[in-house]
Amino acid sequence: MLVGLLAEAGARLALIDFAEAETRILGQAIGAEAFQADVRDESATGAAIWAAVQALGGLDGLVNCAGVATTQTLENTSLDDWRRLVDTNLTGVFLTCRD
Repeated sequence: MLVGLLAEAGARLALIDFAEAETRILGQAIGAEAFQADVRDESATGAAIWAAVQALGGLDGLVNCAGVATTQTLENTSLDDWRRLVDTNLTGVFLTCRD
C-alpha cells in the first residue's frame, strides 16, 4: 500500500477518506493524521485539507487516490451511479488539487 511505503520512508502523512473509522485505524497504524471528508463535497474537502495543513504545518505533496468504479454496462448504469462515479473520480481530484 502506497501510504505504508511513504510512512516507512519517513513521510509525515495526512489521510483524508470518506470512511472515518477505517481512516483513523490506518492513521494510527502508520502514524498519520486522519481526517474524514467526502471528496465530492467542496466544503468538506476544503475543511479537511485545511485541517491537514494545520496539523502538519503545510503540505509538500498530494497523492490523489480516491475512486469508485461500476461493474454495470453503460445501458444499465443509472444516472445517480454515473454522477457518483464522475463526482468522486473527477470532481474529487479537482477539489483536492485546487484546495
